[in-house]
Amino acid sequence: MKKFTHSQELNASAEQVIEIVTCEDYLRYRYEDSRLLGFKIDIRCDEQDRFACCIDRVVDPGDKIPSVARRLVGDKITIQQETEWSRQGPPYAGSLKVTIPGMPGSISGDLRLLVLDEQRSKMEADGRVEVKIPLAGSQIERMLIGVAEDTFAESMRSINDYLAQQK
Repeated sequence: MKKFTHSQELNASAEQVIEIVTCEDYLRYRYEDSRLLGFKIDIRCDEQDRFACCIDRVVDPGDKIPSVARRLVGDKITIQQETEWSRQGPPYAGSLKVTIPGMPGSISGDLRLLVLDEQRSKMEADGRVEVKIPLAGSQIERMLIGVAEDTFAESMRSINDYLAQQK
């Protein structure tokens, strides 16, 4: 298992950010893409104090993954992302788990949304990548750490872009 941490300041209050990351419109803005082979979002809980969803994205792996992993997943990959947030805060706490159904591994993390001041907040992630494949698991974990960090950074840019469009 490999671990990673990431944090990013956002140009919005923590209250604005939690409102966005627990909104189906934003989640579609962030994750739905015409290049996907399939997309589905399931809002599992949307209560005053709690939010949970599952997002399935079907992608063509192309040449983006090592050949040893490509042999395992075939010509398309379903990426399942489960996210939960507590709307009790600030600070706000969340969790994330990304899996490929049928594959022995996952990316998971604990999320925190902190107040910096009235107009800025900070998102932090403490994550773990675990791939249970003999011999190749460590190589795939190293690749997935980079993917996880890049995806977190892209999510932060997406939040800022979405905020700018809402003004």
